[in-house]
Amino acid sequence: MHIYQTYRINFYLDARRSNKQNVYPLKIRIKSVIEKKSKLYPTNFKLSQKDFDSLFSPNLKPELKKIKVQMNHFEAHFEEVASSMRIFSLNKFHQLVNKDKNITEDVFYHFSLRIEEHKSNGRIKTADACQSAMNSIKDFLMYLKGFESSCPDQKKEMRLKVAELKFHDITIKFLENYEYWLTEIKKKSLNTVGAYLRELRTVFNENGINADFYPLGKKKYQIPKVIKPKTALRPEEIIELYHTKPIDSNTILITPRYTKPEINLNIQEFAQDFWFIGFFLGGVNMEEVARMKWESIKGNEFTFFRTKTIRTRKANLTPNYVFLNQILWSFIDKYNHQKRFESGYVFPIITDDMTPKEKKNRVDFYCKNVRKGLRELCQQNPNLISWSDSITYAIVRHSRATFESLINGASIESIGEMLGHTPKSAETSVYLQTAFRDKKRINGNLLNDQFSKALN
Repeated sequence: MHIYQTYRINFYLDARRSNKQNVYPLKIRIKSVIEKKSKLYPTNFKLSQKDFDSLFSPNLKPELKKIKVQMNHFEAHFEEVASSMRIFSLNKFHQLVNKDKNITEDVFYHFSLRIEEHKSNGRIKTADACQSAMNSIKDFLMYLKGFESSCPDQKKEMRLKVAELKFHDITIKFLENYEYWLTEIKKKSLNTVGAYLRELRTVFNENGINADFYPLGKKKYQIPKVIKPKTALRPEEIIELYHTKPIDSNTILITPRYTKPEINLNIQEFAQDFWFIGFFLGGVNMEEVARMKWESIKGNEFTFFRTKTIRTRKANLTPNYVFLNQILWSFIDKYNHQKRFESGYVFPIITDDMTPKEKKNRVDFYCKNVRKGLRELCQQNPNLISWSDSITYAIVRHSRATFESLINGASIESIGEMLGHTPKSAETSVYLQTAFRDKKRINGNLLNDQFSKALN
């Protein structure tokens, strides 16, 4: 450990979360003596406590020696940046470290930085997506070396052996081979390829890679993007689902631990209720249902910002307004037991004292059990049995858009406004694929009838 007048730099084994392998992320910690705060910077290494302790001994195993050399490189760079500052502050140090692209050419190091940043900002789903992309690329590198395993624990161990991947090693050919491996050998879709490589593209873009080494874009490798039609219930199926009566089924505790009063409910009834809560709220996702607070309700109007756009459209945020009809109020009264929760949330899904990860897990728990309950419900209705293997909470958004188009005759613009899309967004049309197909079918039948009459 090096000690300076206003800051300290050392290696840190982040063992705050236990795991089956008993290996933990190795990080660099820099502490501001004046501010009395610390900041952790990720590396691409994970060690057991025993290996971490031996990292400071003179006789190291070859694998640990390589890690020690790389860590010393990081530490020396941090020291150089920190010592160049007249007055040390963590914020300024962070800016300088991120600005200096020579810290490392390791793609996985920069992936790790993004993952840590997302986690610190509470964007757990985005962090998980970034982690999945990095894991997939590591698996591909292991495949190239002839090492593969279907065992999750072995996969994790093998990923630890993938030391680094340089930016200049990612060529057009590398990406083409990766796509082939992921689609033809791992049997993943082109959408999965696109999702992973968009994360990689962000890492490239954030680090200002020289155009000579940049493998993406026109006349280079183009990231696949497949626009799949959105699945939606048709209006008559939505009405059927609403009037299908739940039968005796498993019960589910839907309130967070220690929340009073506790609510135990038939899983089919619970699933039906929350699907239609999302439907009548304008097709919002479950996270927005979870975040709904009493302070956002004025009279019969609920005002909110979509979680997806709070970060991406900060400069031009437009609130969504939803009219709370009698059906919505009946759901609200049912799940509040005529009494507001102390947390201020309308529905008993999350609480303020939960971590971002715990909140995400609660939302996932609700989505999973809505799916389970709805599929049971569809099994008992002959008119919905075709949905018994595929219905999910996610289609509530597409179903509401289809309902507005076919039943209420709403324009694309008004539907886009309801969904929280920007004006003239092409995304709205994607949500209306079922409505468009139905209109084509109806128009086709009308043409058939008209021509049949003319021939007679």
